[in-house]
Amino acid sequence: MNTRTIRKLFFILTTILPSLSYAQENNKCAENIDFLIKTLEEKSPSYKYLVKNKVDFQIKADSIKSIAIKDNNPYNCKEYLQRIMRTIQDGHLQILVKNNLDFSDSTSVNNFLNSEKFNSLPKINIDSLIEHKNPDYIYNSLIDNINIYIFQDSQNHFKGYVKNSDSKFWRKGELILKFTKGNSFYEGVSYTISKDPRYFKTSSLESLIKKFNISKFTREESLIFNRSKQKLSFEIIDNEILYVSIRSFRNLTIEENKEFVEFFEKYVLPNYKKYKNIIFDVRDNPGGAMAYETLLSGVKKIKDPKNIFVLQNRNTASAAELFILHLRGLKPIKTIGENTMGMTSFRDIHQAPFPNNDYVIFLPTKVFDKNYKDLLQYEYIGITPNIELNENENWLFKTVEIIKKNSL
Repeated sequence: MNTRTIRKLFFILTTILPSLSYAQENNKCAENIDFLIKTLEEKSPSYKYLVKNKVDFQIKADSIKSIAIKDNNPYNCKEYLQRIMRTIQDGHLQILVKNNLDFSDSTSVNNFLNSEKFNSLPKINIDSLIEHKNPDYIYNSLIDNINIYIFQDSQNHFKGYVKNSDSKFWRKGELILKFTKGNSFYEGVSYTISKDPRYFKTSSLESLIKKFNISKFTREESLIFNRSKQKLSFEIIDNEILYVSIRSFRNLTIEENKEFVEFFEKYVLPNYKKYKNIIFDVRDNPGGAMAYETLLSGVKKIKDPKNIFVLQNRNTASAAELFILHLRGLKPIKTIGENTMGMTSFRDIHQAPFPNNDYVIFLPTKVFDKNYKDLLQYEYIGITPNIELNENENWLFKTVEIIKKNSL
């Protein structure tokens, strides 16, 4: 084989073959985009109700598709899919990394714990550092249901470590977040147990933290908020205020639904008759089942309501938002905190794998109820509170102050 032939072979191996590989990946991404558009058109109620001009939507999708075809990086495909989906402002509509983990199956969980993917997550034991620094604020991660401390370990670097967790996947002291400060931006990565790392870039650390569905609590507030891990619990504050924490409506069976209401009627209602002040805390409540409807049947039994307040935040979502809206229709209430997530209109999630790559579309297929047109005003925007609070305040204590002023 002469030198000229060797050069030709080298050119093919280093130039043409990689180009063919990239072209193949780009075609896969184009197929994924076509699948997404078809699925949205055929199955998505948000496409039907929120896309006012179908021609404009198709033009935007085609433009994104043409950019994706020219992109030589196959890992960017998910971002192109998300760009198309973001033109439909449906809070439930998502693209997830395909995940074969079944949390209810011990074999599946154990296999995951022994997998290369799980063991590649950063594991650092810094128990002594956590106990020594004892920060003023504690963060809740909605995604993995854990408490986090965030430390600034150098001038431009921040790290988030697990404070405590009920999850077998995260232990105290393990690293879950990494943030970096640039000249005019912050960027960060969060490590989640069953998905690829999530990356965001924003103009401030506060907005970056919000991107990762992390909410901020003072230490005193966190002690009360996290005292019970039950989906519905209560306690008496300052001997005069009934505090009811509703952590989730998720995965409630018919029997659990019944127990939800029985608990409320047996323990919560009698205390309300005594104290006449009530706080419903639905911060970080991701929604779930339609249990809020049965809970409202118990709330209806509250006679002559005096002060009813609802604590809400950006992680109050879906059925928890509907609880607020329907509660507002039943009783005079005041909402306190910040805008909710904005997932009010659609439900009955359908998951379908894309034809190529490890993605799954997370697609609602029905409207929540017959009043969906009224709910659309909150979709992707959220419910604005009557009283806004900033993250550096103790929201629970602030609400207690407001109640006491109203009682004078």
